[in-house]
Amino acid sequence: MYVDMNEANLSVLPLMFREVTAADGDIRGIVHVTGTVDNILANGNVELKAGTLQVKSLRKPFEDLKGQLLFRGNHVDIVGSTTMGKGNAGISGNIGWMGSRITSYYGALQMKGLDVVHPFYTGPLDGELYMVNRQELPTLVGAISLHDVVGSIPLSFESSTTSIPLGLDVTVDAKENVRLYNPLLYDMNLQGKVKFEGTVSEPKASGHLDVRKGYVKYLKNRFKITEGQAKFVTGSIIPELDVRSTANVKNYRVSLHANGPATQMKLKLSAEPNLSERQIISLLTFGRNVGNNSGVTSDDANALITSSLQSLAFGYIEDILQDALGLDMVNITTGSLDGKDDRDMQEKNNFNVTIGKYVVPDLMVTLTRGLKNDHVSYGFQYDINRNISATGWFNNDNKRYLGAQWRYRF
Repeated sequence: MYVDMNEANLSVLPLMFREVTAADGDIRGIVHVTGTVDNILANGNVELKAGTLQVKSLRKPFEDLKGQLLFRGNHVDIVGSTTMGKGNAGISGNIGWMGSRITSYYGALQMKGLDVVHPFYTGPLDGELYMVNRQELPTLVGAISLHDVVGSIPLSFESSTTSIPLGLDVTVDAKENVRLYNPLLYDMNLQGKVKFEGTVSEPKASGHLDVRKGYVKYLKNRFKITEGQAKFVTGSIIPELDVRSTANVKNYRVSLHANGPATQMKLKLSAEPNLSERQIISLLTFGRNVGNNSGVTSDDANALITSSLQSLAFGYIEDILQDALGLDMVNITTGSLDGKDDRDMQEKNNFNVTIGKYVVPDLMVTLTRGLKNDHVSYGFQYDINRNISATGWFNNDNKRYLGAQWRYRF
């Protein structure tokens, strides 16, 4: 029997797979099938020379798809390559069979700067992955190198209930400029190695990622991260974060400890001078400490609604501006440029934009400008080490501030 593939085309793939939105590419080749049911033999070649494939979840298509299937009796050799953006990938492998039973398999995937743009991952992808047989279990082995990427974790992450019989032995190495980002919650740079073993349905991780720098957002306030780690627990690919951060609000130094899975972190607040958690929330939300008064004024209620809407809208605007302008920080706030001033009704209606850029690894310079007024402030933040930093600013009202921060955890 001859299987003629000379009229085939990749354009049939969107009809077979919902995730494939478009495909094209002529397939050429003939395979001669002989033998018996217990010993099926195939000989011939099937080739794809120039194909394209668009996957729904990826912004950029696979282009210049090339591949060959070389049938030689009771095994087939597979080779192929593709490009995505400025990067490329190559694949090779083989499958052996006896009758209807697969007797051997092997696969290799090499990725070099594959330009991935996905809702949860943007940046180059480098690494080598291999499919091998370990104790009769298909196992994915290899290493992935991350650099200059932005990743995010959906707040409503749902794992598949389908169990895939696939083992894991993969190391993920987070190198330079690996950023975990959510416009409403956090922006942090991670570095470190994590090894995943076990199976896809029950992964076991060892190692951790250190938070090198970044911030956590809470109630429209930006908390600078002073230390943090991301770890993985058995049975989940969602990292568990343990992050400590601080922010200066009025005359208070507020500390925020975020702990737990990235999709549902538990938050603990403290302040110096000492405040109750309710008083801290009032300070962060309304810009003032209501003390032990249990009443909430109409101004407070309006401030709470405004704060929620601003956090939602500003988060995405900041994201767009930060990426478009190549900045390390974009922050939109309301109120006085002098953080120690009381917010009167006039100041509450003022909008300010702060932009920041690291001129050297640990020195950020900032510029803050009022949108409904002519207030301008220039500042800097220098992290001497993980425990000591210096900050300062001056504005066009001839007000100045210079200070240092020292952190020590008992």
